[in-house]
Amino acid sequence: MSSSSRIAGLLIAITALLAADSALAAPLLRILYNAETRGALYPCPS
Repeated sequence: MSSSSRIAGLLIAITALLAADSALAAPLLRILYNAETRGALYPCPS
């Protein structure tokens, strides 16, 4: 799967999360972003 299609899928998932529950979307979005950019499932240290 190409990087651009992975990112497109990620954006669709993000949109669905935001529509479903914005309170849940923030931490899940951060985890998904880190998984996409770093290749590991862990939240960004704050």
